[in-house]
Amino acid sequence: MSDKNPQLKIFTNIPVKAVVKNFIKEGEGQYGKWYMWAVTVGGTEHVYFPGEKVHKIFEKCEQGKEVTIEKKEIEGGKTVINVSDESGPLQADGHQGYSKEASAAQEVFVESNPPKATQDVSQDNRELSIVTQSILHIDRFYDENKSFKENAERAKEEAKWFLKFINE
Repeated sequence: MSDKNPQLKIFTNIPVKAVVKNFIKEGEGQYGKWYMWAVTVGGTEHVYFPGEKVHKIFEKCEQGKEVTIEKKEIEGGKTVINVSDESGPLQADGHQGYSKEASAAQEVFVESNPPKATQDVSQDNRELSIVTQSILHIDRFYDENKSFKENAERAKEEAKWFLKFINE
């Protein structure tokens, strides 16, 4: 597993089953401390940058343990990350179930100011980047098809000219 693998992104209300492999490294960036973990999702190896509490949960997991990671929106536009296994929710102290403090919102990690990991952009900017890349792909596809259409029209005109030339 290397940090060149694709990054696992957790989207709101879409649970992800992941196999926790191993801790790769940690660092400090402009936005604070970050942690890099190796995980496998659907047979594909990824790197994942959890917050500190999820990092602590992963530290308590055995290598190869399958967990479900889910991001949920709570009041005030904040999000929480819940980590669970087949027995239920996991806590940073290694216990099952939600802590007293987290039970009301069922939160394991409040992501009001998410860590930026190795990228100096927010999650919103990353999502905006994905949308922008999609638009660029659509524009490129449109341009390629526009060129194809123009070339087809030119070929059609040449074919008409050639038919006219032959018939004269």
